[in-house]
Amino acid sequence: MMLRKVFLQGYIGCLISNSILIMHKGEHDNPYTDAREYYNTRSAQFVKDYLYGNQRVVAAIKFAIGQIGHRSPTHRLLDIGCGLGWTTFEVARHFPNAEAQGIDMSDKLIDLAQRLFHLPNLTYNKVDVLGPDVLPCMEEKYDAILLIDVYEHIPEALRPVFFDRMNSMLSESGIIIMTIPSPEHQTHLYAKQPDDLQPVDEVVTLRDVLIFADNMGSKLHHYSHQNIWSTHDYVHIALTRAQATESYQRSVRVRTEMPLKRMISVWRYAFEYAPPVTEMVIRLHQKITKRPPFK
Repeated sequence: MMLRKVFLQGYIGCLISNSILIMHKGEHDNPYTDAREYYNTRSAQFVKDYLYGNQRVVAAIKFAIGQIGHRSPTHRLLDIGCGLGWTTFEVARHFPNAEAQGIDMSDKLIDLAQRLFHLPNLTYNKVDVLGPDVLPCMEEKYDAILLIDVYEHIPEALRPVFFDRMNSMLSESGIIIMTIPSPEHQTHLYAKQPDDLQPVDEVVTLRDVLIFADNMGSKLHHYSHQNIWSTHDYVHIALTRAQATESYQRSVRVRTEMPLKRMISVWRYAFEYAPPVTEMVIRLHQKITKRPPFK
């Protein structure tokens, strides 16, 4: 029932988004190179969100930490589009034995991140994940890759390039942790608040997420709508590769089997040291009726 509801929401969101995109096609289709300047000029807003709190970011951080915490030890983490570096810092702080790296195309935001956050296992680098240069971080393998409000800012035409870069960086048992605005929220912005849209702001449907998972050789491990500022305005997603899924299933099975084994041992003890049920019923019947024992 839940799975059918998720797919229905994704299908409806896809229909709505297609109609809205046709109406507004071209209004916010700015070149990707404009995005760097856009984020450089919005650094003050990133700082304000960190100082005064932003429930969207807080919810994303909690989700990311929870997904990483459910897995086997994670050694390398990459936060793509880290912005000010708040999420990267919190993840590095919660997992001190993991090497955490945040990357962003905005040189100004990376400079602020390097000034604000300092941990032994934390680094920040200016990297355009869609840029022509293959940098050292793109030649490494990461156990977890974070895309916190990032995927909707990847131009649809450049998604194949993005898939190639992600495949080169994600380990064989890696997990991708994503948060995106829901299709309903994006179509609302296109229709009612177009000035709030960023230079590249795609509507990402459930179908788009499944295509992403398929290109990564991953499974859709988690997909849930969140109520941040309005009903179902954001979506939290986790994509896991086969080995990671099998490892997670084994851990769940172990956690399930332990209580079951304890329950069986308790019942076995009870039947071993307590009188048989039939004997107890007979004794109770005799006590009530005051009849002598059966001969």
